[in-house]
Amino acid sequence: MRKLIIRILTVLITLSLCLGCAGLQIGPGASAERSAAADLARQLADQMPAGHKPVVVVLDFVGPGDRYTAFGSAMSEMMVTQLFKTKRFEKIIERSRMNDVLAQQRLEQDWHYDKATVAELGKKTGAQAVVTGTVSQVGRKVRINARLIHSETGEVISAAETQLSARDETEALLQKNLSGTLAINVVEDNGLGSFGNLRTKAYITVGAQQTREIHGGTVIVEGVPCGPQMVVVSAPGYETATEHVFINGDQSRMITLVAQQANLTLQLTPANATVLINGIRAQASKEGIVSVSLKTGEHSLLVSCGEKYYPDERSINLISNMAMPIVLHEIGAGDMVTPQSLLLRRLASLKQHDPPFDIKLWTDRQDYSLGDSIAFNFRSDRDCYLTLINIATSGNITIVFPNRFHPNNFIRAGVTYRVPGADYGFEFNVTGPRGIERVKAIATLQEQPIFEHDFSQTAFRSVGQARDIQLVNAGMDRIQSGWTEAECSIRVR
Repeated sequence: MRKLIIRILTVLITLSLCLGCAGLQIGPGASAERSAAADLARQLADQMPAGHKPVVVVLDFVGPGDRYTAFGSAMSEMMVTQLFKTKRFEKIIERSRMNDVLAQQRLEQDWHYDKATVAELGKKTGAQAVVTGTVSQVGRKVRINARLIHSETGEVISAAETQLSARDETEALLQKNLSGTLAINVVEDNGLGSFGNLRTKAYITVGAQQTREIHGGTVIVEGVPCGPQMVVVSAPGYETATEHVFINGDQSRMITLVAQQANLTLQLTPANATVLINGIRAQASKEGIVSVSLKTGEHSLLVSCGEKYYPDERSINLISNMAMPIVLHEIGAGDMVTPQSLLLRRLASLKQHDPPFDIKLWTDRQDYSLGDSIAFNFRSDRDCYLTLINIATSGNITIVFPNRFHPNNFIRAGVTYRVPGADYGFEFNVTGPRGIERVKAIATLQEQPIFEHDFSQTAFRSVGQARDIQLVNAGMDRIQSGWTEAECSIRVR
């Protein structure tokens, strides 16, 4: 997933840099501006040590203030020409190469004066020296300063200044701020070496722009002033990510959020129950207390205690420190022999600890009241065949996908499905009784039907009759390889 995201962003960056933060060109009558650029270039060259002919790159001149303007960009372009004319430089590196490096740099906030960043810029462009410049204005007088900085030591080799009287065209260029568009893709690091799109809402601030809310995927921020900008991304349960990027036209950036740590405490009944968290056994005290530190996010729990108790399997979304009791229910004598109770136990214990692909399953919230409407959402990162099973608090088992409205259980990668969908013409309502209701998704890469797809008599198939249970069990027996599962739970209050 991460390699795919990086390839996509690389293509976007390559295409977008062809546009750049190009400034307006100064017209052919701008002799004062050209004379100013020639004066600066001559001063920089004359102050260099004799015999020193460095390879240089010219950055955009900044100002007035900290703005990147069309005037500063045009002056930088003229400086390239005038520096070349002095014949005191081995090579003037194309500004497009410099722009390419800047677009991919992770910058310090005051990067123009940071020796390490200037050294990195010189290393990646092959420049031995970097020309920087600032522009200031008082009334109609425009003052321009330039410095030639050694890229390895950060020392100033030479400095120059000049001034000119602003014409109307000059004023227009000074007032024109350069801007670009920044595409940000937010991904999460699960701490296990894999990355994926963020599944919760995040808040993004670019420079001085207003903070905006996104729900995973990519956000497009337009009108971002060119130059160094600070990007801040935050999300509940994740460390805030801050990056300083150089905006130079339309660009893309992938920002990774790392989950915070939170404590999970479980009180088990019976105390000798076994707990698996994400497939790994957790140690419990003699009193049945489990205390672990986990990354925030979704985790799977499986609590079991021999053949006398129903196992309890659920998914939890750990956002902050959480404490919860887990009480296993004892199986009665009559329950042990019913096919439905055996199927419930089988569904609860079904777990794929090394999934070949990933599916996500969620509801709009975790807590529901009796009578509330509810819908189930799911998405896979590969084309697959998915079956969605609802285990109600009453113990009733219903196949909710596929169904009469969507009889084929084939789903496309990257597409979010919702049951009931907008075209179903009705909604599900929580009926109770109060307790924990679970939804289980089972997906296979090959078509392996778990039950008969016959919806002539009902829109959704209930698994209650012995024959239905036998069919589902037989379907689950046919699952060999190339499968995965997911589960979510809701609390009915």
